[in-house]
Amino acid sequence: MRFAGSVLLCTFFALYNAYQPLRPPVKRSFPRANATQVGEPLFLTPYIESGDIVTGRSMALVDWNLLQGLNEEIESYSGLLTVDPANNGNMFFWFFPAQENPETAPVVIWLQGGPGSSSMFGALKLHGPVLTTVDENNELTGVASNPYTWAKKHNVIYIDNPVGAGYSFSDKLPTTNDDVTDNLYECLQQWFKLFPEYQGNPFYAFGESYAGKFVPAITRRIHEQNEAGNADLIQINIGGLGIGDGWMSPYHNGRYANFLYQASLLDAKQRDECLAYETETQRLIDAGQFYEAWLSWNNEFGTMLDYMGCPYYYNIAICEFDPAEDNYEDFCNLESTRQALHVGNLEFPNSGDVYFSMINVFMDDGREDVEFCLENYRTLIYNGNFDIICDHSGILDMIDDLKWSGQDTYQNAMRSVYKSSNGDVIGYLTKADNLNLLAVRNAGHMVPLSQPPYAQQMIEEFTDGTM
Repeated sequence: MRFAGSVLLCTFFALYNAYQPLRPPVKRSFPRANATQVGEPLFLTPYIESGDIVTGRSMALVDWNLLQGLNEEIESYSGLLTVDPANNGNMFFWFFPAQENPETAPVVIWLQGGPGSSSMFGALKLHGPVLTTVDENNELTGVASNPYTWAKKHNVIYIDNPVGAGYSFSDKLPTTNDDVTDNLYECLQQWFKLFPEYQGNPFYAFGESYAGKFVPAITRRIHEQNEAGNADLIQINIGGLGIGDGWMSPYHNGRYANFLYQASLLDAKQRDECLAYETETQRLIDAGQFYEAWLSWNNEFGTMLDYMGCPYYYNIAICEFDPAEDNYEDFCNLESTRQALHVGNLEFPNSGDVYFSMINVFMDDGREDVEFCLENYRTLIYNGNFDIICDHSGILDMIDDLKWSGQDTYQNAMRSVYKSSNGDVIGYLTKADNLNLLAVRNAGHMVPLSQPPYAQQMIEEFTDGTM
């Protein structure tokens, strides 16, 4: 039954674009690259294990001249780390040292959601130092430098997480969030051995969408391993974490009816029909029937999209998908890009279906990890006020139900207007103990895509403590 359901869904969503966080993915098919033209994938773990760090880093250096369209030097490193040898599990990263003061700048990892989406979307569409460019016909021309990159003041690592996402691959796909966290922690341990000069820098995990589960989980794992004091493990210096439009609590995130009614996208009868779905979804979550809860949630989603008449569910101001949102996949499949990133002829995107390998935990709750992080670390939760799939009202409902020592402070906190350096209103900020809750105006599910300069200011002020 479950297999048949997944096939039906993929057929339905094939009408739409490939990058669909939180929705069943449509895998675009690309011809397999010729290995003689693109070389072999670079596996860096053998260099780390042998202690030959100098050679490993030298080989990981990206030749910026191979990045089509780029006309200025940008330093970066990329390669694969073997995180699960027993199952041939390898994770791909693309690292950009900070453009300003990299020796002291915070280390930020970026995790795309999905689950199973490539973080190359974040690198090439959201806030990397280079973003894809198009011509007058909206066709890919290459990449160009991004003035609003998060790597201006941060050492940013884009990781294809988990195995089975992007260039990362394995003979065994994850089925639980612990599987994801295990591999990601091992990936970070190896990365800090390859780049030891950053071990003392403040570390921040950032991500969006389903990474609303990944980010708190890896932060908690690092904390616990640091506390254990294992001399064989690198102590990672946690500075905080950031979650954008995060799928943290499906019980709360999966509430759309009232929001869409108030935004005039549903009428009263349609709202009530969707509310009935939501009541059933919440009942199933409470009963621990997560797959059945996903089916109920998915049925509501299909129903409301039919009523709305617009297939784009990441921004209420936009009706249709922009095909250019997916051109990062085309760029990642160029022979020149493959040579530059040392990925050989690995599939991109990987054909493994992480979304459905993790379907039985998709609707599971991630609030305990969020609560743990709020008790221990500065936490930024930011949302675009135009998002549908993780709308801000659902985030507010979740925060109201969190069990943490700052709850009373939060309930009594006064929201402030958060402005840009030139006086523009970016959004609205609520601060309570470790919590920084930011609603960003005129932004959808991918805040940096909607408001690049504001997103840059947001992360810089959060990590430097001036937010």
